[in-house]
Amino acid sequence: DTYYIADAENLTMQVEYGEYLKTEEKGDTTSTEDDNMIEVDTNTSTETNVDYTALEEEETIVDTVYLGNYGQEGEEGTKENPYKSITSAYKALKLQKSDGTRVTGRIIIMGTAEISSWAMEEDSLDKNVIITGYDENSKINMNGDWTLQGDTTITDVNILLSKDNLSIYANGYNLVLGTEGNKESLRIGEPDNIYYPDVYGGSSTKTLSVDTNITINSGRYRYIYGGSNKQAISGNTNVNVN
Repeated sequence: DTYYIADAENLTMQVEYGEYLKTEEKGDTTSTEDDNMIEVDTNTSTETNVDYTALEEEETIVDTVYLGNYGQEGEEGTKENPYKSITSAYKALKLQKSDGTRVTGRIIIMGTAEISSWAMEEDSLDKNVIITGYDENSKINMNGDWTLQGDTTITDVNILLSKDNLSIYANGYNLVLGTEGNKESLRIGEPDNIYYPDVYGGSSTKTLSVDTNITINSGRYRYIYGGSNKQAISGNTNVNVN
């Protein structure tokens, strides 16, 4: 297999100046065959270790729920009866312990999960979440744009887009895609389709005054932007490619 590595320094520079990113022959950046897609992978390690760099060190995973499309009436968020919607899964996660300490939730994908519009109700906002697959068959069908609601790590799952021109908006939160050191940890668009998402550090619906942080460890993407889509953003934009 051939993998293309985007140069992190050039990537950060392009994003900070508001230009869209596509790989080209410059420095350590290698041109891809498809100008509308960049593929970012790391090394040949096959170990699976979730990257928690989007989350503060003192936080601990204390809450886990399951998400899958085979949940039945009265869904409980368990392996046997997972939540069917990302909204239900988010709402079930705790924001903090009883003593007020911030915590991190984990959403485990069982089989296939359908995630269309990713927009949460007020009681689901600002939760830090790791989204990961249960096994190699775990898959997310991405049917609409995703706007994240807290620091988020997405890894060890296959994401398939139902159509072109879909985007992931970090919404000013820290976003980590894939696990550092594992080029297979996040599979996007393979093997069943050829669509790849755009990734934004900012938003498409509101003005932000915040630094954005995107970390790319694995996966395939069309364009990556440190800022927002047609919205103003005030702050530094940071994109790291490992």
